[in-house]
Amino acid sequence: MMAKQPSNGLLTHRAGRAAGFYPLVRSIFISLTLVLVVSVLCLGQVRHIVSSSSFTNSIVSLAIDPQTPSILYAGTYQNVLFKTMNNGDTWNSSSNGLAFDAVALDIDPTTTTTLYAGTTNNTDPLNPQPGAVYKSIDGGNNWNVTTLANRFITSIRIDPIMTSTIWAGSVDVNSMGIIGGVSKSTNSGSTWTDKNTGLPLTPRVTSLAIDPLNTLTVYAGTNAGVFKRTTAEGSWNAMNTGLASLNVRTLAVHPTTTTILYEGSANSAEGQTNGGVSKSTDGGTNWTPVGLFGFNVSQVVIDRTTPTTIYATANANGVYKSTDSGGTWNAINTGLTGLSATCLVIDPATPTRLYVGTNGGVYRSLDAGATWQITGQGIKRLHNQITSQ
Repeated sequence: MMAKQPSNGLLTHRAGRAAGFYPLVRSIFISLTLVLVVSVLCLGQVRHIVSSSSFTNSIVSLAIDPQTPSILYAGTYQNVLFKTMNNGDTWNSSSNGLAFDAVALDIDPTTTTTLYAGTTNNTDPLNPQPGAVYKSIDGGNNWNVTTLANRFITSIRIDPIMTSTIWAGSVDVNSMGIIGGVSKSTNSGSTWTDKNTGLPLTPRVTSLAIDPLNTLTVYAGTNAGVFKRTTAEGSWNAMNTGLASLNVRTLAVHPTTTTILYEGSANSAEGQTNGGVSKSTDGGTNWTPVGLFGFNVSQVVIDRTTPTTIYATANANGVYKSTDSGGTWNAINTGLTGLSATCLVIDPATPTRLYVGTNGGVYRSLDAGATWQITGQGIKRLHNQITSQ
């Protein structure tokens, strides 16, 4: 059935990143916590908001190994990262050395035992603290903090061609003296340099995307819209013509025609219904809203084998699918016990196999989203053990 548009204005924001920062420090904290600092590169990375009532069971990031797609990683609250080696049948903790919640994940496409986690400390949901970027070189068995620390990290992107180049997005919190924006490493995370020229003075970066064919072209989604840079040391330029909401949560670049990209946004303010999915066919110069109007979209994912097929997660509304490049959208929620979908990845070898993260665990579809089943109970079981201690 076609996606129904909301009739009562604001939809409760549950996915993406900070839906906005309020003047009071406490409000800033709550805003950051309820946000899961979205979008996964084709293999991981997400930021989303979850309700405090489901705080310990929420999946906040997913990453799938591009070479061995039976291996997946799932980030949750309570400083626990889970790993499966059998398509989600069983999950085990993979968090040694990881001090904070992995709200963003990315896997090196050439050496898939190397992965990065962007973290935020959400141990106290009403008083979140900054985290750091962590790195593992042994498939998530052990983690070490990089030099990019004391940040509210929201996104991680590895350059798919020059994999020693890593990009990280973060949220600025002036009241805490926390710097935000975009940081870049050219030596696999050993050192980082801030790359904020052209971004707003208090940058709140919520997502990053890299042109897979020309990796000098990088996009940043922020609470002030989409920004783009096209040279190694260039500045960012706003690319917002046609966007209904500047509260951008996720970006996805077409795998072969890279002038085509999609953005997903949240409603920009209380009572507004201008969130949804927009499309650009000219590298972000112009945007056209294409669906899910009034939804708080947390992630847009393009099927790399059939790029006319696009998936979107919208918190409180579940998972949606388009098979005509965003022209029409249909809900694909059969089997999901709740509609708090926050992140989604596609099996690169078997694209009819999908995984979606929710506040009740990871669900798997074997039929391109027509039906969903909960994966192994390891995540929920270990969460229960943690919270009962």
